Amino acid sequence: MEKNLVACYCRVSTEEQAKFGFSIDAQKTALTKYCKENHLKFDMYVDEGISASSMRRPALQKMLNKAYLYKTIIFTKLDRFSRNVKDANDMVSILARNNCSIKAIDEDDIDTTTADGMFIFNLKMSLAQREIGKTSERINFVFEDKRTKGEVTSGKKKYGYDIINKKYTINQNEADSVVKFFEFFKSINGNCNKAYNYYIDHFPFKSYSSMTRMLRNKSYIGLHKLKYQDKYLENYVPRIMTDELFNSVQDLLIKKQPRESRINAFYMFSGLIYCDECKNRFVARYGLYKKDGIITDSEYHYYLCPHPYKPNPKFTCNNKKTIREENIEEYLLNNIRTEFDKYKVSVSVKSERKVDTNEIAILERKLKRLKDLYLDDLITKEDYKKDYENLNNKLSALKEQESAETKIDLSTTEKLLNSSWNIVYKSLSPDNQRRFWLSAIDKVYINNGSVTSIVFK
Repeated sequence: MEKNLVACYCRVSTEEQAKFGFSIDAQKTALTKYCKENHLKFDMYVDEGISASSMRRPALQKMLNKAYLYKTIIFTKLDRFSRNVKDANDMVSILARNNCSIKAIDEDDIDTTTADGMFIFNLKMSLAQREIGKTSERINFVFEDKRTKGEVTSGKKKYGYDIINKKYTINQNEADSVVKFFEFFKSINGNCNKAYNYYIDHFPFKSYSSMTRMLRNKSYIGLHKLKYQDKYLENYVPRIMTDELFNSVQDLLIKKQPRESRINAFYMFSGLIYCDECKNRFVARYGLYKKDGIITDSEYHYYLCPHPYKPNPKFTCNNKKTIREENIEEYLLNNIRTEFDKYKVSVSVKSERKVDTNEIAILERKLKRLKDLYLDDLITKEDYKKDYENLNNKLSALKEQESAETKIDLSTTEKLLNSSWNIVYKSLSPDNQRRFWLSAIDKVYINNGSVTSIVFK
């Protein structure tokens, strides 16, 4: 089937807007006019305030993910599309695999469907990348001069500091909070779980990684790390704590790194526990027991939904309470028969609505394209994992529903639960106990630290 849809792409960086007055509206007007004059149906994609030297542009990535829909990607000028030779060729390669070409409406010689067109395309990309490199050299020279004068090179504020007269100065309230946190971390002997609970209550950042970055931030002892370099500037950022306090926390962080046994820890219900609010899988974690107020090396295991702690606004789950492994086991031992009977009733009255198999095929194709983008180094690992998790969860839910429509036979599980399993369970090895739960249960949903429902096999 011949494609009759094109994608219009607009981009302008913050610097270009301020310096040259480049306008997104002007690009959109020109592209819309071109499409109407040529009787083309189109979708519009816009990246505003983002440089062309990077492929990490939301609208661009969304457009590339849907490249299979489009006959051509059109833009006003080539530098709106990209200014990096490798990135541009990677994108053209992706588009070619989807039978999609590119066109700059203000540059007649950009045509990737011919050898001469590709030559001109690469020549212009090389010139654009050269200009970016020269600009970067000039900017680095200016930044180095600013740093020698103690002036900041960006408007990004470090927690614990303010920027006054182009220099870092201590924000006393924030600095006191940081010092208190370091002292608290030291007082609890580096217990990261307890430290994290303290952290999310006292600081505006909520991710675990932001906590560890704060604990390792050498700015607090007056050392400023240059971006992408293993080099530190002294007397650029004022210190807010002593070397002794900072180094004692670093020693604890090293000691609290996961031991080999924890890396390969055995979790009884790993892969079975799900959030009843956002429907995503819980992650397994460990903690350390205390004896007479002293932290021991004896571990306990618990599960939690990771999404409430992610700073991404897409994750709106509020299910923050954890649940211990022994509590899940105790609940299942005492209630699995009752839960199974409830599940049988719910299955028997399940809606007859059929799953759209075409929807499953679309999600599977999206997952394949996402993998191709990651392998081609067109998206970051973090973006890949986030999008993969989202698509895979949707696909799993559809396949689970499809499976439920054809496989409602619970006779095997019922036979197992009607046996004397509860008599021999305690005598089983942990491995065999896990096998038992895996043979009977597909998912256990948790909310507010309690089991809410169970899906049986």
